Amino acid sequence: MYLLGKIIKTGIRLGATRKETLLSPIAQQRHQLRRLLLEARDTAIGNTYGFHDILTTRDLIRAFQEHVPIHDYDHIYNKWWSRARADEMDVAWPGQIPWFAVSSGTSGATSKYIPVTAEMIRAMKKVSLRMFCDLSKFDLSPDQFTRQMLMVGSCTQLTHEGDHFVGDMSGIIGMNRPFWLERYYRPGKHITDLPEWDARIDKIAEEAPQWDIGFIVGNVAWVQLIFERIIERHGTRIIQSGDTPLGRNLGNIIENRPRIRETAQQILRARNGVEFPMTEADMKWQIEFIEGLGKG
Repeated sequence: MYLLGKIIKTGIRLGATRKETLLSPIAQQRHQLRRLLLEARDTAIGNTYGFHDILTTRDLIRAFQEHVPIHDYDHIYNKWWSRARADEMDVAWPGQIPWFAVSSGTSGATSKYIPVTAEMIRAMKKVSLRMFCDLSKFDLSPDQFTRQMLMVGSCTQLTHEGDHFVGDMSGIIGMNRPFWLERYYRPGKHITDLPEWDARIDKIAEEAPQWDIGFIVGNVAWVQLIFERIIERHGTRIIQSGDTPLGRNLGNIIENRPRIRETAQQILRARNGVEFPMTEADMKWQIEFIEGLGKG
């Protein structure tokens, strides 16, 4: 396993050295807008708002602002996305939309349906890979890369609706997860398919002590709730004794919490240029939670 970890660590170090063209935020937005207009120029929305004409102008951003009105969710769903959800082709994006992510708890509607395309999934995978390669900036042991990954998300059970699927974004991502990741992925589909949150975290708490977790991915608040449930079920001995794979890894995290604090502060100050989708409040919460475990 050490050799495999060494190979993975070398791979992400090489991936991190790949040079990418650095553009200003405005230039990046202009470049992305042009790509989107090119892709959608022959769709219903593209024909309505004249994407072909916009692409021929010198000031792309101004032309887009003049031709395309601002849409709130209700407007864009009622006029465009509802047609795509009825499996109409080429509405706001070429082809048929394969997935709709359900966003609940927002204002204006009980549930909102957001179209998810194959291009969006590819973009997410690209960003995830780049973030994984950023781990090369930390001196992690090769063995760390052979351990399992706890990925905390919503229910992965999708509903088949017409010619597309509807469900939480976690489920859509899970459906498109690389096959080789299943060996390292925890908690596993038999748990993530459970529709109720409490049932999922209870099952995670039951099985977690035997998992060899090396990485944790997910909303910081959800992660905290899960670890609180694990400690509630098994007691602090899971950390203090080190008799289980999870306990040994948690023990290592707590033992090295001063280093975690220093690393977190470096991330917040962007000293290493590491990109993580995490707010400063989330990072502070994570530090305090880890230190709280050490006191338990």
